[in-house]
Amino acid sequence: ILKEGMAIEPLIELGIFSRDLKIIKAKSDKYRQINRFIEFIADATASYQVGDRIRVIDFGCGKSYLTFIVYYYLTFIKKLDAEILGLDLKEDVINKCNLLAQKFNYKKLKFQLGDIGKFTRAMVSIWSLLCMRAMWLLIMHSLMPSSGRVE
Repeated sequence: ILKEGMAIEPLIELGIFSRDLKIIKAKSDKYRQINRFIEFIADATASYQVGDRIRVIDFGCGKSYLTFIVYYYLTFIKKLDAEILGLDLKEDVINKCNLLAQKFNYKKLKFQLGDIGKFTRAMVSIWSLLCMRAMWLLIMHSLMPSSGRVE
């Protein structure tokens, strides 16, 4: 889904793509894992049409590279009206993520300090919930052969 030559700023920032948009050989496994993750998101949003609105909360977003890539996919590839809110407990991480969102001009990607335990049912009911770390672990597990290595 995410192809070499596509100007995906978070993949450049991660060091997965070079500045000339080539996959960095040492990061090819990570590139494949990220693409597998996006395939999961593609399946989950298959019924959405161009322009449909989707709102997502990523609880425990951490450094948020996957959050940025999901935003890119939903907004620029699927062409959805995507709004993503990343929540984490670390203020310095939230500040860095907001700066990157501004740098990439990702206008509907925001980060704030937040705790899942403080969200009410009414607040959450209008959002799709996403916990990137849990989904990432599931995808990693599905890619991992019995030897325990990702191929």
